[in-house]
This record gives sequence, structure tokens and C-alpha cells, in this order.
Amino acid sequence: MPLLVTSACGASGNGFGALLAFELDGSLRGTFIDDDRIADPRGLSVDPKENLLFLNSGADRVLAISSQGLVVGDTGRIEGLNPGGGNFGPDGRYFVGLRSARTIMALS
Repeated sequence: MPLLVTSACGASGNGFGALLAFELDGSLRGTFIDDDRIADPRGLSVDPKENLLFLNSGADRVLAISSQGLVVGDTGRIEGLNPGGGNFGPDGRYFVGLRSARTIMALS
């Protein structure tokens, strides 16, 4: 598995708006996954039970991505989500920061 980094493109930075993959020596591999649902990504976390990557997209959704780079789960658009970072809690729920609402949402 390559090293993965979110690169936001919103007003706070002139990034790539993509999930980027790097070799362990730091050289850029390119975009890990090309999917229109990934826009202005802002957070990345690994589900310890299912080995899935959870990506918070600026398109107001959270995506579950397999290690092969396939979207295997999608919350669908959640109006006003505007997600920031996210982490898994001890109960297995995914907690994501809502930037505009200045609160945290728990997803099962």
C-alpha cells in the first residue's frame, strides 16, 4: 500500500483536490483513485476492522475505499456536511467534524 495524502483544493489551499499516492521513498505515484465523488478531500482514516479507508469529501459525503482504490461505500450527499477530519471511536462509529456547523457527527 502506498502512502496516501489528501490534497484539498478549496479556498484554504491550492491543492489538487485528490487523494494522492506516494512511494515510500516520497516520490509521487499520482492520484490513488479517480472518482467524481472525491472533491476537495479533507480527512482520511482507516477502519481497523475492515481495512477500509474513509475519505471525507468536500462534496458533502464520506466514502469508504478499498485498498485496491475502489469506492465500496458512500453516505450519499449529506446537505451541509462540509466535513473536516474524522476518526473511529472505540464503539466502531466514524466521527467526522462538521466545519460549518462547528460540531461532530457520528456515523454507524
